[in-house]
Amino acid sequence: TWLICAGLCSILVCLGVLTLNHIVSPLVLVTGIGEVKVVCSTIKYVPQVVSNHMQRSTVGFAVDMALLDAAGSIFSIAQQAFRCIQQGSMLPITKNMSKTLLGLVSLTFDVILISQHFCLYPEITQDEEQHQLLHQQPI
Repeated sequence: TWLICAGLCSILVCLGVLTLNHIVSPLVLVTGIGEVKVVCSTIKYVPQVVSNHMQRSTVGFAVDMALLDAAGSIFSIAQQAFRCIQQGSMLPITKNMSKTLLGLVSLTFDVILISQHFCLYPEITQDEEQHQLLHQQPI
């Protein structure tokens, strides 16, 4: 994870230097920052999904945060859709692809996490939860 972060930060620094030297436009820098945000968001969800799958449990997972995140993603995507309807073109989605991708990535992982919590892994008693927390294996 640290190597990925270091690589992404290096790319951003290079883009920043190129922007300051007027080799690339500031739009390229902003687009690069948005793409790095999408990659980071994708990376941050994977360990929780894998952990839940390996343990066959969502013990310790705050499902309320996933629900709030899903609501935010839905509103973000809806805002993009309304702007497309208002302008009569797909330009709001294609021009701000990072926002669109971020909403879709977040919503996809939120649906997976919420499904794991409510559908795939049934509720357990408090005693079973305490036992799982005590004997939980780190990733």
